[in-house]
Amino acid sequence: MALYREAVYALNRAGLTVTEEAAGSGHPNATVLDIHAQGAKARFAAVRRNRTPYPGEIATLADERDKIAALGTPLLSAPYVSESLGASLIKAGWSWVDDSGNWDLRARSLMLQRRVSQAPPTPKRRSLPSGAGSLSLIRWLAVHASEAPVGATAMSELARVTRARGTQILVDLECLGLAKKASRGKWTVDRGSLLDRFVQEYPGPGGPERYFYTLQAPGDAAATLVTNSDRRRKEAPWVISGDVAADLVAPWRRPSHLVVYPLDVELQVPKDWVEAHGFSDANVVMRYAADETVARFRTTGLLGKVELPLADPTQILWEMHQLGGDDRLEAAEKVRAWILRHP
Repeated sequence: MALYREAVYALNRAGLTVTEEAAGSGHPNATVLDIHAQGAKARFAAVRRNRTPYPGEIATLADERDKIAALGTPLLSAPYVSESLGASLIKAGWSWVDDSGNWDLRARSLMLQRRVSQAPPTPKRRSLPSGAGSLSLIRWLAVHASEAPVGATAMSELARVTRARGTQILVDLECLGLAKKASRGKWTVDRGSLLDRFVQEYPGPGGPERYFYTLQAPGDAAATLVTNSDRRRKEAPWVISGDVAADLVAPWRRPSHLVVYPLDVELQVPKDWVEAHGFSDANVVMRYAADETVARFRTTGLLGKVELPLADPTQILWEMHQLGGDDRLEAAEKVRAWILRHP
């Protein structure tokens, strides 16, 4: 793997002459760098880390350092190296350079140190990962990730994505500061920040909507759906969200709107639900979601003696923000706190 161009550019901009060449088939992950400065020249054997190693990981790099030492002074390239991490790398026998233009290069004929940045660069990724499996894993992590490090394989299986895709999504979340690799194959997640980013960036469930008005209280309207459901089915062909779902998990305000996500296009509508012209005339919204993950990790709530199937908790939280209103946003905060208390 060639040294990332940002690090080479940083060296060149500082007036150093750098030439590079592949290390050969015996060292496919290394690059040989000849660095010229102040009439001196030194040869380095450089390897790249797409993620800055944690201090506790430096010892695990010893074998790689020893293998490339025959090619030149071992040099580690990373996105950002703090002062403390840099000192630890030098102590472990590494020279280093980062993409921000900081470096500590130490060879027999050359010693150069530079510090121009005291903080990591702003991540290039600005938004949550999208694509296959992304929403599924993000929802699972936001609700179920433990404070203790969890293996990428286990998380991927529980979120129903492949391990390779799960790891890729976790790396993307790491770029946003939302996940952190704690040890070999295990990760921790900033669930609160991930929830907030989800609410801000989720594009919505997509699909058509229908609007209804009922004289029933929204919670009673949801209970009517249970009465009308085919009891032979193991799971209801719908889940609910909005005020009713929020009130069941974190009571705060009197529900005024019921949001229903049919999982079966033939969902029978109760007879006393009257079709409304639009959202402003309705107290029931039926959303035929294109995004199947709205019910991927459904939960349940108890209304009296009736058990209601609820949408994914992240969907309930998003719904409260979408419905809007100061008191509803206060209720949303209660839902958010409930999610974070129940991993």
